[in-house]
Amino acid sequence: MVASREYLRRAPPLRTIDDLTRHQCVVRGQDSAWTFGARSVRVSGALKVDNFLALREAVLAGAGVGLAGRVTFFEGTKLHPKLVRVLPSQPLTPLPVHLVFARDRFLPTRVRTFIDHFVEVVQREPWIA
Repeated sequence: MVASREYLRRAPPLRTIDDLTRHQCVVRGQDSAWTFGARSVRVSGALKVDNFLALREAVLAGAGVGLAGRVTFFEGTKLHPKLVRVLPSQPLTPLPVHLVFARDRFLPTRVRTFIDHFVEVVQREPWIA
């Protein structure tokens, strides 16, 4: 969970997950309940997006707090310099990662190679998901 430094300068204090209800949150799809361990918090904001690239750009532009896998907000292994982790001690529930492909009798070698590589990378470096 991250926000831009610019957003945090003008926003109310954010010390607990309950404070999220008073913040602009950039929501992806219908995902207006963010889960922290056994607890969920309903969030809202002026902006809803339908993909992770739009989520990243909105948060970078200062639209509010965003929640997504690290690969959305990181450049390599480091958080984008305009962003700050928000409530880093809160236990976030992992988000699922799906790899979708057509199952035919014939699966091109390049697709099978990509699938195998993807699975290997996520198992080796779970921070990416």
